[in-house]
Amino acid sequence: RKKSYDFVREVYKSFYPAHLKRIQDALKQMDDPRAQASMSIDQGISQDSGISQDTGISQDSGISQDSGLHSTVLSSSGQTNNPEFRKPDLPAAKKGRGKAAQLEQLLRDQIEVLKAEKAEQARRFVEQERRFVEQERRYAEEKAERERRYAEEKAEQDRRYAEEKAQQARQMEMLQQLLNRH
Repeated sequence: RKKSYDFVREVYKSFYPAHLKRIQDALKQMDDPRAQASMSIDQGISQDSGISQDTGISQDSGISQDSGLHSTVLSSSGQTNNPEFRKPDLPAAKKGRGKAAQLEQLLRDQIEVLKAEKAEQARRFVEQERRFVEQERRYAEEKAERERRYAEEKAEQDRRYAEEKAQQARQMEMLQQLLNRH
């Protein structure tokens, strides 16, 4: 089916422009069909007027009938002079399949967009989790460092206090010895 459609489309694409040109040239060489139609209408009116006298039909009805004929001739000749070419449509079944295929493709595209958005959200979530873990690790390191410094400072303070106490004890002992001697 597709091959025949492609063939017809290619025929229209390659053959139509030259063929249309030949048709237009032939139409230019012909007399205007509207002029011929108006002459035949005028002749028909004069013939109808003769008949209408015999049959009793008014001339007005003949003119209105011929006016309809004249407009039909004009409309058909208007189609001939129109250089625009209309390509054949796809059959209704193919149109429906094409529309369904378009809708399916649109749905697939939307699904792909949603999948991409979901993947992006997952990536952002993983990145956020990684940052959170990194922040917690840094906080734990800083806390451990503060506790270590505090312990060192406390140990240093305790050592100094112990040294001062020991020194005071020695001084007291020396004072006690001095007092005991005197």
